[in-house]
Amino acid sequence: MNIFLAFLSLFMVSQRADLILHNGKIMTMEKNIPYVEAVAIRHNKIIAIGSDEEILNLKTRRTKIIDLKGRLALPGFNDSHLHFLSGGKSLFILDLNGKNEDQIALLLKNKLKEVKPGEWIEGRGWDQFYFKGRKFPAKRFLDKIAPDNPVIFRRVCGHMIWVNSKALEIAGITKNTKSPEGGVIVKDRYGEPTGILKENATDLIYKVMPEINFVMARKYILKALEEAKKYGITSIQDNSSPVALEVYKYLLKRNKLTLRISFWGNFSKSVEENLKVKREIDRLNSKMLRFGLIKGFMDGSLGARTAKMFVPYSDNPETSGIFTIDLDELFKKTIAFNKAGLQVGFHAIGDYAVWMALKAFEASDIVNHSRSLRNRIEHSQTVRLSDIDDYKRLNIIASMQPSHMLYDYKWAEKRLGKERSRGAYAWNSFEKKGVHVAFGTDWPIVPLNPMIGLYSSVTRTNFEGFPVGGWIPREKISLKQALYNYTAEGAYATFEENVKGKIAPGMLADIIVLSNDITRLPYSEILKTKVDLTIFDGKIIYKRYR
Repeated sequence: MNIFLAFLSLFMVSQRADLILHNGKIMTMEKNIPYVEAVAIRHNKIIAIGSDEEILNLKTRRTKIIDLKGRLALPGFNDSHLHFLSGGKSLFILDLNGKNEDQIALLLKNKLKEVKPGEWIEGRGWDQFYFKGRKFPAKRFLDKIAPDNPVIFRRVCGHMIWVNSKALEIAGITKNTKSPEGGVIVKDRYGEPTGILKENATDLIYKVMPEINFVMARKYILKALEEAKKYGITSIQDNSSPVALEVYKYLLKRNKLTLRISFWGNFSKSVEENLKVKREIDRLNSKMLRFGLIKGFMDGSLGARTAKMFVPYSDNPETSGIFTIDLDELFKKTIAFNKAGLQVGFHAIGDYAVWMALKAFEASDIVNHSRSLRNRIEHSQTVRLSDIDDYKRLNIIASMQPSHMLYDYKWAEKRLGKERSRGAYAWNSFEKKGVHVAFGTDWPIVPLNPMIGLYSSVTRTNFEGFPVGGWIPREKISLKQALYNYTAEGAYATFEENVKGKIAPGMLADIIVLSNDITRLPYSEILKTKVDLTIFDGKIIYKRYR
């Protein structure tokens, strides 16, 4: 233990602990002192770290003492990119992940027994990779099973939907309906809609669906909070609709929030509209809820072939993807938001979309000197390796979701080709250039469990360990770095590195205890590892019963 921390611990003796964790391997995320045996907490903050002997000196008769029995503890996970309301909702609708046509048909038939005629049926997670011929599905399949109920199934990427004729009828979509800018209504050779809609075209369906009201949103978010607890997630950076914010304020007032939320603004709205929401949140003066970045969309997804690439897709030379944003608006509004002191983050998956986002940030930096705003590129999924230098030069955060690689690698190289794949999910290349990389899940696009992302980032293999050695193995990172990206880097991304993301005196007491010491076991054990204990704001909010 270094001299400064020893002195600080002695100074803290007068502040007796409410809670002590000891006899453990506590990963601090501090470079000078990576591990300690024990940590003391008073109220909602860490007051000291050190050896068992030093920290147990801070106990009183009222101190709760937890013997970690050698288990690994670390800061609570910070999911830097998810859709919390949609994630909660996904726990109540049909789960199509990994399902083939026969399995989806059975799910839909069973669901029909539960719903009323005319009621919408929703599901998400389908992937044509699991279908015969790996082709996109069509409305006819759904029409045979559910002709009288509108059906909407979201693809796993969230950028494409599959609907039946009833849903198209309600939305007024016919062979004469033109695709909106930044979207595609897929049609057959006779000009009839097939039931597949991409990107901005999905809004034609969404706008005729029943809106999620406050009561429904509260149910979904409460369910999502329970999920987050068991996965050790104590902070999230959330891209959800305004009704989610109303639920967060409701729960905050009643002391029922069990994680810290950075709530994102909307790039399609004006500067003043976003500032109004920010002022509303700022008035709450809470460390539980803060206003985050302004989120915009550059393009779509690789799975839907709507991610915008410089050159056409290797497996479909007829398309290079689409921009989902007006490029004049991109530059003007990025500069305007940054001028107002607002951090901006763009969804950008294709290499052309990433480059264009970088150009917008560069223009803003010339006008606003915006590097201190820590602008972000969400996903940064396929980049030209030479463009990573601009991330570093402009202090752009790469907000990435390593779980995506685990699900996408099996077809990504066919989409991109071998050479372009060198810049796909390039975590190590970003790290070597000194770029800040914040990890998240993009839930419900992929599961909320951080262990999947950790496993993916250190192995670059699927659940069965293929391909042997990992896909593009040079882009693996160390487990220590992956954990840092999931904790301390997430805090940096929201300007909170001085209050959370590490286990150190003065930091907020958000700590988790794992069932296995994943730093000493084969990587295959990561997926079997559970969270035994979640401490949030100094209180135990989850304990796994074994």
